[in-house]
Amino acid sequence: MSKPYTVFTTEFDTIISGAELSKRSPGATTSASGQVSPENLDTYNALAQKISSEDAIEFITSLPEEYTHVLQNSAISVLVDHSGSLLANGGAGSIIARLTLDSLATLFCQLNVKHEILGFTTNTWHGGKSREKWKRRWIYRQPGRLCDLLHIIYRTYDDVSRAPSPYFSNLFRPDLLKENVDGEAIEWAIQRLRNRSEAKKILIFIADGAPVDDSTLQNNPFNYLSEHCTHVLETIKAEKDIEVFGLGVNYNLEPMFENSLLLGSAEHTSQRVFDYIREGLIPQILRPSPAPSF
Repeated sequence: MSKPYTVFTTEFDTIISGAELSKRSPGATTSASGQVSPENLDTYNALAQKISSEDAIEFITSLPEEYTHVLQNSAISVLVDHSGSLLANGGAGSIIARLTLDSLATLFCQLNVKHEILGFTTNTWHGGKSREKWKRRWIYRQPGRLCDLLHIIYRTYDDVSRAPSPYFSNLFRPDLLKENVDGEAIEWAIQRLRNRSEAKKILIFIADGAPVDDSTLQNNPFNYLSEHCTHVLETIKAEKDIEVFGLGVNYNLEPMFENSLLLGSAEHTSQRVFDYIREGLIPQILRPSPAPSF
């Protein structure tokens, strides 16, 4: 990186469960406060029902035994960006992101795959309490990351539920979806993955754009967050202990992720995600590990 990545303060960062987050504004998780159009909500409800009743079952029965075995011997972390831009165009991105989570969670639950599902955004717009503290002290001209992070735990590896979390509805909340510091969120998910003992460790990252936090970028180099994210991903790749995959919501993640998929249509989300699991993700993790160099 051109400038070493630093954090002004972690004092106001928060980690919260999906259930506790929903208690903050119970009505918003179901009504979406008008941000998600009725047409998109109708589309979501119809497609979500199909995932649980048809799509996942058909996919699971088509999987070769070897593929099922490798998933069941893996630890999988799904990390989804809760960006405000998901609510553009009547919440089209939110619909795709939630259908993606529903597809993955239904598959992993039905196959008894050890997995967790995480989300990330910021607590507020415009830097929040971190920025207020910095302005009072005014010590550093380039303070590093300058916002209050919000990390969400929807499901832990120890959860025994056999269905997607109802709290995925937080993806429809305009009071929640804000900005995104991808690099630190990925580091958080990776740290949790490295505590697992499974033979294979996999991160599936879902996002609809590049890292953006206006407070941070106004007071640091313009590419500060994207450079850090790239550095984090390059470090993971070099350490070779975790396979990383990207699912882009109306956004091509290929420049950052070697193994990625672009999702641009709610109607085809589940089929494309399942096809990607079978044709992209599983063959990738079945590859022989590279021989060590001496």
